[in-house]
Amino acid sequence: MLNDQARAVYDYIRLRTETDIPPSVREICAALGMKSTSTAHRYINLLVADGYLEKSGNQNRGIRLAGGRPLRIPVVSRLDGTPEQAESYVAFYPLPQGDTRYVAWRMPDETGLAYGIQPGDLLVIGLGTPPAPDMLVVCAAEGEQVLTRDTTGYCVGFVAAVWRSMLPAQKIFSEPLDKADGT
Repeated sequence: MLNDQARAVYDYIRLRTETDIPPSVREICAALGMKSTSTAHRYINLLVADGYLEKSGNQNRGIRLAGGRPLRIPVVSRLDGTPEQAESYVAFYPLPQGDTRYVAWRMPDETGLAYGIQPGDLLVIGLGTPPAPDMLVVCAAEGEQVLTRDTTGYCVGFVAAVWRSMLPAQKIFSEPLDKADGT
């Protein structure tokens, strides 16, 4: 998972590439309040190494999102709900686009604090078996969803990504899409 600053850099690049041309490193610094271009380069290189971005050599504005088009993920109020019962949708880059189905679920309480997940954070849940051991999973326990690393119970799915909802800079770039018109 990305840290807060890396997520903010990614979200800014995503916003700019969807609406305009990719930003320059100096534009990233100005938009996110970074004092040094080396800081922006460090986060860009981290995002490239983790597979979120691709760079075209040393070209100015040579940054693009990896993986093509975003997935349109339904936001559900309960994890036992089906995507057809979605309240709204979010677009999310990048997630593996194999056989895994994804839903987004807003963390309703403080039970995720032990894992750094705050109430109100939007969790992208991959439905089914986690692709790697020790991943954070969502299990059903007495009718409630519980975050854990213990996969011995009935697991609804695994946490594929987390959107921080409490940070103003990220809230600007990570708003859910309207269900009615899909934008």
